[in-house]
Amino acid sequence: MRMRFARSSTICSKRLDKEKPASECYQSDQRLQISRQPRTFLIFADIEGKLDVLRVECTKCARKGRYSVPKLIEKYRRKGNMMKWKEQLNGDCPRRDAHSMMERCDLICPDLPKVL
Repeated sequence: MRMRFARSSTICSKRLDKEKPASECYQSDQRLQISRQPRTFLIFADIEGKLDVLRVECTKCARKGRYSVPKLIEKYRRKGNMMKWKEQLNGDCPRRDAHSMMERCDLICPDLPKVL
């Protein structure tokens, strides 16, 4: 990025033929940096087309279920956070808040490592 100073205001140009005020250049640079940060969570779009059914199982008890991926996308949208959805599923488990960490229920999706 090239910065040059003019008498009236600071001008920033990314390309030689396109110039804009420095404040606009800074804002667009901030937006680019924010959009480049990697996500730290999965979204339903990550499994769209890779799985038809998402299996969910508990590691400590017999609870398990199957969820249709197209229906999940319809309900939570493509950008829905899968980790928040999984926490909601675990919300009514009687062993979720057990005193010992070893006794607490933990939901897993056994098919996810195969497709990601």
